[in-house]
Amino acid sequence: MRAGLTGVNLLWEDIKHRSWLLVLAAAGALVLLPFRLQMELSTLTYGVDTTLPDAAWLRSAEIDAAREVLGGGSFLLLAGIAAAAVISAFTGFAYLYSRRQVDFYHSLPVRREKLFLFRYLGGFLMVAVPYLFSLAAALFGVAGTYGIWDRSLSVAAAEAAGFFLLLFLLFYSLAVLAVLLTGRILTGLLLTAFFYLYGGLCRGMLRGMMSQYFDTYYGMGQGELPLQLPLFAPFFQAEGMRRVFASGEPLPVSAWILTGLSAAAALLLCVLLYRKRPSEACGNAFGYRWMEAVIKVAVTIPCSLWTANLLQQMGYLREPAMALAAAGLTALILVGIFEFLYSQDLRNVWRHKLS
Repeated sequence: MRAGLTGVNLLWEDIKHRSWLLVLAAAGALVLLPFRLQMELSTLTYGVDTTLPDAAWLRSAEIDAAREVLGGGSFLLLAGIAAAAVISAFTGFAYLYSRRQVDFYHSLPVRREKLFLFRYLGGFLMVAVPYLFSLAAALFGVAGTYGIWDRSLSVAAAEAAGFFLLLFLLFYSLAVLAVLLTGRILTGLLLTAFFYLYGGLCRGMLRGMMSQYFDTYYGMGQGELPLQLPLFAPFFQAEGMRRVFASGEPLPVSAWILTGLSAAAALLLCVLLYRKRPSEACGNAFGYRWMEAVIKVAVTIPCSLWTANLLQQMGYLREPAMALAAAGLTALILVGIFEFLYSQDLRNVWRHKLS
């Protein structure tokens, strides 16, 4: 009982301590939903006499504008959700970068799993609640005032809410995972960008190189949604699902299931890593030393190939030997950059040459 009460108190203290995040999320949601919808609708009705017969198009245009703002096809909401996930994760679990704070939180009479879940839940609620309130204000307040609120618009808004909250859970869990795997804020942010963008960028690079070197290669169209776990290319997969919403087509059930599985897998990894995360990770680039070489190689090889391919397309490299030399030079520079990020000492730039 004491542990349960302590956990609830921790949740409340976390919300009070990060009340600025609640205000920031509320301000962003208000701007992106009711305020934006009000601006779109007022722009449409400005200078239009709604009593004239030729103004019948206005209601259809207002409904389309409301669907664009409140539906799942809004890129601004997608970007806002991703940014909110990063801010919520790093502010909620920033204490893991301080050994003193780690010792304090882990000395509380609460199991590690419960402590993690309460912190995780606090970050989710401080973004989800303002978003849902703003969505309701836009739907029933603004749309209702203009007389365009109906059941179909409510269904579209509900689907968008489920879509964006599910994506937030995925982005949020991956950002928390990056915090758990690193010991500094800078490397945590870089690892978050790695999780968000790496899979999609590698896939795009491979498709570009295959279309350049293979005449019979046929890739997927821009509007096609590949069937894959968003866990490996979250932002680009989310952008593909957003385009499906924007086109007015229903999102496939498989996309909902795969996104939910990805979010659940990322959350499970977070819980397991939080239990095993060593206190000595504070101050190090990564919590586990073997990750340094893995991340360095995983980024260096695709970036080197992409640089050589780009220079070839621009006409600067005409011979294969020149392309290989450019790729090798790029790899050498990237290795030095990674070693500096890891050690923060220029003397250790070429410390691990073999990797």
